[in-house]
Amino acid sequence: MTYTFLDFFTDPLLRAPMLGSMILCAALSLLGVFVFVRRSSLIGETLSHAAYPGLMIGATWMSTFMNPAQEEGMALCLLFAFGTTLLALMFVRVLQRYIKSDAALCFTLASFFGVGVLFGSRLQFTYPSWYRAMQVFLYGQTATLLDVHVMIYAIFLGVVLVYIALFYHKIQMVAFDPLYAKSLKVSLFFVDKGFWLLLALGITLAMKSVGVVLISGMLVAPALGARRCSTSLIHMLLFGCLLGTISAFTGNYLSVKCTEWISERLLLPTGPLIVLCSALCALGTLVKKGDVPA
Repeated sequence: MTYTFLDFFTDPLLRAPMLGSMILCAALSLLGVFVFVRRSSLIGETLSHAAYPGLMIGATWMSTFMNPAQEEGMALCLLFAFGTTLLALMFVRVLQRYIKSDAALCFTLASFFGVGVLFGSRLQFTYPSWYRAMQVFLYGQTATLLDVHVMIYAIFLGVVLVYIALFYHKIQMVAFDPLYAKSLKVSLFFVDKGFWLLLALGITLAMKSVGVVLISGMLVAPALGARRCSTSLIHMLLFGCLLGTISAFTGNYLSVKCTEWISERLLLPTGPLIVLCSALCALGTLVKKGDVPA
């Protein structure tokens, strides 16, 4: 079957994956800009892997009285993942008081992901149907997004935009000169805690489409590309959001059209394609005149 451009926004099978991934990637790109300017790019990788044990612990608990086909079970597993993500964030903040930041992040990533693998290994043999259902969150499955996911992602994007509008100037202080903000005795409690809460929530929501392994790519790549195309934070936010949205559209488009153009046997997963398109956009902005040696 041949799909036209409009089919990606009107067809019942293509509409939700396209709109959902575009909205979610726009929200993640905005948060990724703040992660980038705060020089905390590895935090996305750490928190995404820290969500994995929450999924497995939730699935282990749910497997005794619920079927993996039930949407309520999946939602509760994501709630567990959100909880372990927040726990990992607090663990990192405590560790950073005693050891270097990158060491704290690597230790947290390995520890939490190891716990997830431990529970996953047990789940694989006791409740294999639940284990297979959880693997979707590990690698992502954008094609399974529904209209309800589009609504959830749209609400999340709205919350991120409201957060930026309300605290933009304080966000600038936190990102570029936190010591100056402290000297002015500016209260940054809600700005800082709100940002980490939104980041943890965004990572949890993105596991359905992009997957645990690739979420950090959607946080960092658009921000990296936007940094080369802008000279101010507001322009960086706009360019980052645009690159994230374009990457989501291109990844969805190529995932479907490559099957038409090349072979019906060529099935390219949408999530990895979105991250790959985002990375190529970032690399394209890096290659400017004078950047490549003769």
